[in-house]
Amino acid sequence: MKILRLVAAVSLFSLVSCPALAGGSFAAAQGGAGFASSLRMAVADYSHLFAEAGTATKISSLSERAEGKAGIFRSAGEKLYFDIYWMGIYVGNATLEETGRGAKVTITSEVHSAPVISVLYKVKDHASSTVVDGKPVNFRIRQREGRYRSDKETRFDPDNGRITYFDYRKGIKAEHEVENMRVWDVISGFYHLRTLALETGKTLSIDVFDSNKMLKAEAHVLRKEKVAFPGKGEVDAFVIKPVLRSEGLFKHRGDILIWLTGDKSRIPVRVETRVSIGKVVAELKRVEVAR
Repeated sequence: MKILRLVAAVSLFSLVSCPALAGGSFAAAQGGAGFASSLRMAVADYSHLFAEAGTATKISSLSERAEGKAGIFRSAGEKLYFDIYWMGIYVGNATLEETGRGAKVTITSEVHSAPVISVLYKVKDHASSTVVDGKPVNFRIRQREGRYRSDKETRFDPDNGRITYFDYRKGIKAEHEVENMRVWDVISGFYHLRTLALETGKTLSIDVFDSNKMLKAEAHVLRKEKVAFPGKGEVDAFVIKPVLRSEGLFKHRGDILIWLTGDKSRIPVRVETRVSIGKVVAELKRVEVAR
């Protein structure tokens, strides 16, 4: 049986975070085996969305900083906490954090399966993107999903127009010459997306390097609707459908939808994707912003 893995988006769009990918299929089991398999898949699928219990804190400072912040970042020291559910069952949690000051900033995504799920299928994923002067310079992802393991790194050299890719577990190194170095990894690409002007019916596109491939990522702005925000009630949000075909951080069968708040902060409040049985939903539970 193949476990479908989603990117993340981040991630963004992990994202946490930006893409919907084609990838794989699996035979749906019946009875108790089917239930266990769906739980495993639910956690593994979201673990790539970007590349997440409490109330929102310091949220006003995020919006206040948004307008004046340069580059791809909306605030300094933003951390988002998500809970992940499959058909209403809690199956794991994720965080998406931006740290650093000045020219160098690091975005980190972590995904963990819930203890009861880990008995069946443990997920422990860590991905990070380092950005200097508004450009990605390094992307590293380590994954543990059941028996599956990965350890991959991408180094961006914008001054010399070169991207170097490493797959440490497979002993692969590949170099790429790139003319236009306005290229993102999947996590920094999601953060860049959050700074762009969103309008219903509009399609945005960026260049993304993922899993040793140069790809074109698109984000379709489907509509605007109300969505629950922790500690704030309902807020306006854009519903985004990201599309990116790859075999790396994001892989899945169905569409991914991401809800971004309609204010300048563009906080990802909800991420949803359909799986073989039901759907997986990641809901924002808490926001922290360093002052």
